[in-house]
Amino acid sequence: CCCPLFVSQAERKRRQAWVVTLLSSFIMTVVGTWYFVRLWVSNGDILNPTDDIKLDHVDTAIARGISLFFLAYCVVDMVLAALFYNEEAGVAYEHHTLYIIIVGVLYKKKLPLLFAIGALEEFPTLLLSIYELMGDRRPRLSTGMMILTSRISYHLYVTYKCIAADVMNPGLFLVS
Repeated sequence: CCCPLFVSQAERKRRQAWVVTLLSSFIMTVVGTWYFVRLWVSNGDILNPTDDIKLDHVDTAIARGISLFFLAYCVVDMVLAALFYNEEAGVAYEHHTLYIIIVGVLYKKKLPLLFAIGALEEFPTLLLSIYELMGDRRPRLSTGMMILTSRISYHLYVTYKCIAADVMNPGLFLVS
């Protein structure tokens, strides 16, 4: 079972902090996988659509929707942290605020596709949240290195494709 019944109140509270993250990272991973496949199959052309490779209304709507979903997740997670598990939040406030700014700028510049493609970077967070909910206290250093390595590797690939496609604002995408 994901959440054993017989745990201390402090342990239960710590795990509850990961429920919203689990749900969000699952949705982000599913959508991110879709856009990664599109990026791979189009050899990066999805980033700069032409008459041959067009984004349909569904792709555009999903990219916009996932951006708004993640903005809402960041706000909800910060509110829940402040109300129920502030001591467990760590750097979540700064992290989420930075993402709100980045995703907001991409959305305003009509580039939510860049964020949607990067949504696959939430896969390591999905794995981490599963481990946390199961009560598995894996070493933080190895977990952090796995997340960092996988995110940086994928991010470098997508950034390369953005630069190759001459997408507006690749510098912003580099820092996301």
